[in-house]
Amino acid sequence: VICGLSWKARIIINDYKSTKKKIVIIEKNKDHKDISDYRLYSNIKVIIGDAEDDAVLMSGNILNASYVFALTESDFVNLKVADHIQKKFNDRSMSKRISRRKKILKVRVHLVDYFNLMAFKEFHKESDGKVDYHAFNLFQQAAEKVIDEFSPDQYCTINKNNVNQVHILISGLTVQGEHVILEAAEMYHFVNLQKLKVSIIDNDIMDKLKGFLIKFPRIENIIDIHP
Repeated sequence: VICGLSWKARIIINDYKSTKKKIVIIEKNKDHKDISDYRLYSNIKVIIGDAEDDAVLMSGNILNASYVFALTESDFVNLKVADHIQKKFNDRSMSKRISRRKKILKVRVHLVDYFNLMAFKEFHKESDGKVDYHAFNLFQQAAEKVIDEFSPDQYCTINKNNVNQVHILISGLTVQGEHVILEAAEMYHFVNLQKLKVSIIDNDIMDKLKGFLIKFPRIENIIDIHP
C-alpha cells in the first residue's frame, strides 16, 4: 500500500508495476497525471482519498499488506498514517484478523524534517512483533552519498600546518541543500582544525538563511556560513 503519489512513490511503483505483486495507491488528487497510466495495470488499484482518513486506509486493505509506504509530501500526513496503523494493530476488535497474519507488517515512513525523523526513530526503536516501523529521508540519504563521495580532501592537500579553511559551495538553499550543509557540518572535520567554510548561492538567500538558522541555531559554532 502506497500513500501519496509523490515522486518517491513513483520510483517504487515503477519498479514493481510489471511484476505480479499487488499494489494499492492512495492518492488525494483525483486529477494526478499518473493515475490513468497506473490504472492500466491489472495488479494496481488506485483509491482516490485522503491517507489521513482511517476508512480510506482500511479500504486499502492495510491489515493484509506486506508493506505500507507513507510517501506524501507532508510529514504530518505520513506521521498520521503511521499513527492510524499503530492504533489499528492495538485495537482488540481487530485482534482476530491481525492474528491471521504470517508476517510482520513493514511500515516505511518518509520524513523530511530532521526533528520529526529523530523523534520517530526514538519512539519506534524496536518492532512490537506486529509492525516494524522505519523512518527515512531520501534527502538525507542523498546528502550522505554526496558528502562521502566528494570529500574535499580528495581534491586538495590538508595538513595540520595548513591554516586555510576548506571551502565548499552550495547552489540552492533548498531542502536538499539544507541536508547537504547539515551532513557536511557533521562529517567534514579536518586535521588542520579549521572550521569548514560554506558559501551559499540562492535567490532571497538572506530570508532562506534566516529560516535555516532558526531551525539550527548552533550550526555556526561548527561551520562558517557565507551567503
